Amino acid sequence: MSSAQIVISIVNAFRDKKFLMWLLVLIISATGPLITTYIFSRGVNALETNQSLKSVVMIFFLFLGVSMVEAVIRIAAKTRLHWFIETKLIRLQEGFIKTVKIRSKHRRPVVQSVRNLTRAVQTFSNYFINSGVAGLVSFISVPFILYFVDKQVFFVEMALILVYLVVTYFFAVKYEKQFERYDESRERYFIRMQKSNKLGQRGRRMGEAIARLQDIRFFEWVSVQNTILVFQFIITFMVVVDIVNGYKGISDLVLIIGYVTQSQRFLNSVTGDINRLMQVRAGIERLVITSHGAKTGSVTRLI
Repeated sequence: MSSAQIVISIVNAFRDKKFLMWLLVLIISATGPLITTYIFSRGVNALETNQSLKSVVMIFFLFLGVSMVEAVIRIAAKTRLHWFIETKLIRLQEGFIKTVKIRSKHRRPVVQSVRNLTRAVQTFSNYFINSGVAGLVSFISVPFILYFVDKQVFFVEMALILVYLVVTYFFAVKYEKQFERYDESRERYFIRMQKSNKLGQRGRRMGEAIARLQDIRFFEWVSVQNTILVFQFIITFMVVVDIVNGYKGISDLVLIIGYVTQSQRFLNSVTGDINRLMQVRAGIERLVITSHGAKTGSVTRLI
């Protein structure tokens, strides 16, 4: 089984009309925070301009109503999509095992590789549904909105996105290599568990692999979060200066910072999605290696 065949199998597993329909519903619900941010800024503007109590109350009731509708749609879509993922992964596991056509004595390494891969696919899919979809909508919408709200903020925001993506890619390459080593040590650990109670050496090696993986994650998240903080400080400072000079009001600060915060959701989801995608790639490589070994009879070197 080649890497291309495995990728095609994964893609085909999720090519389901109902799954795609609920994914579309989730994408639509992800526009809710963008709408409520605008509504809330209008409420602040109504207070600034001394509008009637009735007008202010109506705006904030509209904010509450839109938030509640968005929450119901979002939760319904996520619940359904998580169910679809679980069922699709069961079929995917069955398909991989049947495709490899392994002999019984070589079954354990391949089964463990299949489990690791489908677990990685599940982790990536669940994270994308929980955070990635909303982040993707923010990525498409927020820069477009900021361009019309404040062009200076728009250019700073685009610079933030560019720097963030470069830093994330740098760490993603290191993460994939280390996760493949961790996957291999995890395979050997669980294979040994099925054969013997002597797990000390395998357990220590897996623990060392986890520690190295977490070191990469630590430096990655510190780097990207500090990048966000620096650029957000610059944007906030720019808007505050405009407020002091009388060019903007407090409602403009609420609006701009609200949308900038929405873009942070996208950036964080990018890092999470890429890391989890690297886990899937590492899982694919391990399945290719173990399935090839099962067919050639060289699986014993993995145990």
